[in-house]
Amino acid sequence: MLTGGGIAAATPRGAVWCSSTVGEQVAVVFAVYEKLAQSELFEPVIQVTEAAMSQAPRLVIFVDGERFEGYETEFREKWTRWFLKNRARLDGMHFLVRSAIVKMGLNLIGLAVSGLVKPYSDRAQFERMLGPHLDAYRRLRREADAGPRVRSA
Repeated sequence: MLTGGGIAAATPRGAVWCSSTVGEQVAVVFAVYEKLAQSELFEPVIQVTEAAMSQAPRLVIFVDGERFEGYETEFREKWTRWFLKNRARLDGMHFLVRSAIVKMGLNLIGLAVSGLVKPYSDRAQFERMLGPHLDAYRRLRREADAGPRVRSA
């Protein structure tokens, strides 16, 4: 368990740190991924996401994927199904990413959910979109930076 009730999960090939803030109208979920996103890393983030959604009618997701190198097909498929099921409550997913493979996967998800996925390659632009949630995101990013590093396979 992370500071503020967030979670961290890891496999030998990938990791995720996740937290949320909840207002009256909007829940905001933050996730920081590292290395390979595997299907095992889907459920911990969904637990945080659905807990936040239970407290607010709308949802925005911010994903820091700068250290995200790729994903398993099953991981992408699970997220696509989840987005399709929940898109009526989703105001957007903002994704900071460097990997061309990840961008390709985001484009596939974006097609399925009518453009709700917004990729960024510029950290400053991504952080501007966080607006009043920037401090909460930066706390999570510091925890991820302090966490154990996943070694490349």
